[in-house]
Amino acid sequence: MTTPTNDAVSGIKPPANLQINSEISTNWKKWSQQFEWFATAIQLDKKPAEVQAATFMAVIGPDAIEIYDGFNLNETDKVNIKIIKQKFTEYFAPKTNISFERYIFYKIEQNEDEPFNDFMTRIKTQAIKCDFGSLLDEMLKDKIVFGIKSTQIREKLLTEDELTLTKAINICKTSEQASKQLDEFEGKNKTEKVFTVKSKNSKEAQNEKFDCRRCGTNHGRKECPAFNKPCTKCNRNGHFAHMCRTKKSLNTKKKNKVHALEESSDSEEEFYIGSISADGEKSWKEELEVDGVKFKVKLDTGAECNVLPKYILDQTKATLKQSRTRNLTCYSENEITVLGEVELMCKLRDEWVKILFKVIEERHQPILGRKSCKQLGLVARIKSLKTREDIFEGLGCYKGYEYDIDLIENPKLEIKPSRRIPHAIREEVKQELDRMVKLDVIKPETEPTPAQTD
Repeated sequence: MTTPTNDAVSGIKPPANLQINSEISTNWKKWSQQFEWFATAIQLDKKPAEVQAATFMAVIGPDAIEIYDGFNLNETDKVNIKIIKQKFTEYFAPKTNISFERYIFYKIEQNEDEPFNDFMTRIKTQAIKCDFGSLLDEMLKDKIVFGIKSTQIREKLLTEDELTLTKAINICKTSEQASKQLDEFEGKNKTEKVFTVKSKNSKEAQNEKFDCRRCGTNHGRKECPAFNKPCTKCNRNGHFAHMCRTKKSLNTKKKNKVHALEESSDSEEEFYIGSISADGEKSWKEELEVDGVKFKVKLDTGAECNVLPKYILDQTKATLKQSRTRNLTCYSENEITVLGEVELMCKLRDEWVKILFKVIEERHQPILGRKSCKQLGLVARIKSLKTREDIFEGLGCYKGYEYDIDLIENPKLEIKPSRRIPHAIREEVKQELDRMVKLDVIKPETEPTPAQTD
């Protein structure tokens, strides 16, 4: 038997160049493992040290050269592949707090209407940061069982004998597909939800009276006498002056509004949200992008702060911070609990801006409040309209402008009889018709005529 030479394995292709992007930590771990396999296959450890280092740098790709130059290695370390790999590991995958990453993993739950594949991708991505080792499949399986939204699917998983990760994934995918097919079979009409926050659903609860913070009286739901009434203290609608929470000082009149890009108060705050709803194309919306995640926000000038549901925040890398705001108050006096706040670097119309959001648990439509809409130039207040008197000529003629109208060839037009005019207003109608004839707007016809298209 002869010993294989290096030429026998020289046909093995090296891994592709390392992709340096936002997922570099994960990419580095995968690429490093591929290179180890490649090095073993070509018996790289039997070659001279300088060849090993040169092979590594040739395979990692040109994007890593500037990073390598920044290591400032001496001549000895430049030919030591172990030191080079260690430097790249420290650069691309800095040491993380494993306990915290596992805490995030344990908290993950499937969101409402979130496809199982998206849920599985989220827990796999987080699990990579947790260093579970040989327990990875077991931890993923348990996370599926306890994190899945459907109680029916969870029951199937718990009653399955010798449940494995593969079995759990297959059960979830099959159940999800069967549910979609059943919905289509039964012809369910899935209408868009209108998220109106209500604290109680029963008729008794809706008729229950409470002490109103806007008018100062005790009344039932939607019976507030201050509704749409202006406050003589702050000139805002919706409350009386003796219930106004606006604080005045010598130099400033500080209102309890959101500062979309910055805040300076240390006291507890409560913001008013005119409406949180999903009304489709009728509302004004803009698309934002954060960490590659795109979502629509509603431009709501009736809202005093920016609102972001937690399920969108969970898809980004941002960390939730404590907020002085405890609740968001809707028009109907219902309150939404604020989990915290987060300042996100958002891409808006090819520009990057920082926006401060109040984060809530409910899966409502994300909104941008009045202050942010104005600061970002999305809405503007028009105080006056300028008119020009020299742009028209005669009656309804716009000078210096031609309009191209597309006409249908050989149209079938419906001819209807003239409408009867009540005797009491016949004289007024005749006077108006005579006036329009004199202005050459219309012309009289005494007999039926065919429909004209020219």
